[in-house]
Amino acid sequence: MHRLNADVILALLALVSGLLIAFVWAPLDSGTGLIERVRGRSSIGDALAPTLVGVVLVLSGALLLSVQHLLTRGETLVAANAIYLMRLL
Repeated sequence: MHRLNADVILALLALVSGLLIAFVWAPLDSGTGLIERVRGRSSIGDALAPTLVGVVLVLSGALLLSVQHLLTRGETLVAANAIYLMRLL
């Protein structure tokens, strides 16, 4: 069984808050969408910045959870893991 330590709690809080920001708060609070299109011109909408923050929080929480999972199994991160994560992002 996994032990709930501070890193796991922080990762879960980041995941939940990121999902709430991206899917609840940003769409309900902003007057426009992610990208605003007016008369053929595209511009940044009001919801783009909070949605990006939510996505970064979700990715950070998932990365922290995966590192904690590796550490509980006794494994460590190596250079190949870092290269894979950089490619993924």
